[in-house]
Amino acid sequence: MVLGMMGVIDFIQGSSRYMVYGVMSALFILFIVMGAISMKSSKIFAKKAESENSLRSTMEKWCLENLDSKKLDEEAFGSEAEALSEEVKYFKRIELMKNKIQMQFMNLDTAFLERFADEIYGEIFL
Repeated sequence: MVLGMMGVIDFIQGSSRYMVYGVMSALFILFIVMGAISMKSSKIFAKKAESENSLRSTMEKWCLENLDSKKLDEEAFGSEAEALSEEVKYFKRIELMKNKIQMQFMNLDTAFLERFADEIYGEIFL
């Protein structure tokens, strides 16, 4: 592009070449700036991801130590567990698990909590 602007290599003929080179130069500079901003923000997101992974491992350890399938079933259903279908049991168990996790770990993101509860459900009940 620089060689084209200097006239060494002629890519574009006529008077429109200044506009084309101007637009191409502006886009080139814009891409460089956006790349620098992305590199800066990637460091911030890497720290957040590391923090979330440590929170997740702490939550998983707590759940496996404190949430027992028999105790959760007893608390959620009482004596009516035999009459309920597996789908109803699943939703009641998940709701109870989310409440207990939320009481232990405050201010969790709702989507993160739901995804975590679905994943830990398999380890506790299956």
